[in-house]
Amino acid sequence: LLNNIPIEIENIRINKINIGLYSNEISFLKFIDQITNGTKIYISQTGTHLKFIPGTITNNYGKEFLFEFDSSRGLSYYIEGFIPIVIFGKEKLLCKISGATNNNLDLSLDCFKPNLFYLLEKIVVGDNFSIDIIKRSFSPDNTSEVKLNLPIIRFIEPLDLRFKSKDNKV
Repeated sequence: LLNNIPIEIENIRINKINIGLYSNEISFLKFIDQITNGTKIYISQTGTHLKFIPGTITNNYGKEFLFEFDSSRGLSYYIEGFIPIVIFGKEKLLCKISGATNNNLDLSLDCFKPNLFYLLEKIVVGDNFSIDIIKRSFSPDNTSEVKLNLPIIRFIEPLDLRFKSKDNKV
């Protein structure tokens, strides 16, 4: 998507019991379609063949929207996947997402947010960003609601992500 290169993937999990794309992967692709203009996604009926033609990352032109993610994965799973995409959009991302804030597979948003904010502070300079948990859920049956305000990168400063100990040794 970032390099604007179409891809085609065949025989997705054909040797597994549950063949094809999983519902959470399809949900992620639908979100990508929502935040882009001109993206074309073709999925075979069995889900074993995917053709992806990227469009322009618009982030819905900065207009707020609501998106419901599949609850088989936690919201941190999806956010971790789309953050590297939305920060290169034409406008900031303003949306409310729903799904599961906590599950057994993914980090809870409360654990995920501080680490994400640390990285975003290093990359996104001068703009405000927020992830506000409006409603929590602890099972796939209950849906949560999270409001996102994610700016785009206007310029990139060099990063030093090496870990330093208390005595400043790398």
